Amino acid sequence: PPVRFLAMPRVVASVFMMPVLVVFANVISVFGAFLVSKYFIGVSFSVFFISVKKFFLFSDFTGGLLKTVVFGGVTALLGCHIGFHTSGGAEGVGQATIRSFVLSAAMILILDYFLWMLLF
Repeated sequence: PPVRFLAMPRVVASVFMMPVLVVFANVISVFGAFLVSKYFIGVSFSVFFISVKKFFLFSDFTGGLLKTVVFGGVTALLGCHIGFHTSGGAEGVGQATIRSFVLSAAMILILDYFLWMLLF
C-alpha cells in the first residue's frame, strides 16, 4: 500500500522534526539577537539574558511547538495527497508542486490564526 510506505514516513517525520527545527532556529535567533545587542547596542551578557528570562513565557514556547507539530502534519498530508492525485507527466508534477506549496502556505496562515486564538 503506497500510503503506508510513502506517505506515513513523511507525515511522521514532519510531525517529529518540525519542532526540532524550530527549537534549533529559536536558539540561533536568540544567540544572533545577543550578538547584535552586544556589538551594535552595547548591551551586556547579563542584562540581555535577564531581559530574555523576564519576558520569556513558557506558554509561548509550548504553544509554538504545538503549532509546529500541526503545521508539519498538515504540510506533509497536503503534499502527499496532492502528489498521489497527480497526473500529466512532468508538467503535472510541476503544477502539483506549485498547488501543494500554495495550499500549504494558505493552510499554515489559516491554522496559525485559529491556533493563536485557541492557545494565546
